[in-house]
Amino acid sequence: MRALALSLAIAGCAGTSDDGPVGVDTDTGGVEDSAPPVEKVDTGLALVYTEGRASLTAKGWLGEEAYVATSIDGAVEHCRVTNPAEGVPSAELCPGCTFAFDIVLGAGSLAGAACENMRVGADLFDGDRWTYAFAPTYAYGGSGYTYDDVLLFGYAYDDTFVWTPWAFAEVSDEGAEIDYESIFAYTAYYYEL
Repeated sequence: MRALALSLAIAGCAGTSDDGPVGVDTDTGGVEDSAPPVEKVDTGLALVYTEGRASLTAKGWLGEEAYVATSIDGAVEHCRVTNPAEGVPSAELCPGCTFAFDIVLGAGSLAGAACENMRVGADLFDGDRWTYAFAPTYAYGGSGYTYDDVLLFGYAYDDTFVWTPWAFAEVSDEGAEIDYESIFAYTAYYYEL
């Protein structure tokens, strides 16, 4: 599956000269004469996105969807809210889509040390209803941008039902399984500074 590539790289530079490492006083036995090293400060920010997986049949969607908050570099998972997701085929038309389902999320479970600090509870999405559709190729509005293998999110807007790209998705060859991860992520504080 295409992973959502999200990272923040912080790079430092070290140099050398003909006399040895830069910033090291070679006359005093290697004791640094420059400023002390900068202490790394945790910003309290989390990268937040959604991922899910479901089994599909002609009559239903059965899976789970997770709201995930990680460190900005993705190395540490701070909080995960996982909800069961069940659905039935949607009556909404989605031109060019392989399938569309109306999904209902059930009572969730929490995992992670920062959920309380983020003020996230297991019931955050309990009872929420979504309409999802899968498109092998989707041209987004008049932007000229085309998505391949995308899960669309459908909603009513000014008495019209519209679709917008929601997640990168991979559907098994038989069309019996879908894995997806949201296209967009955002940052949120995971504790009070």
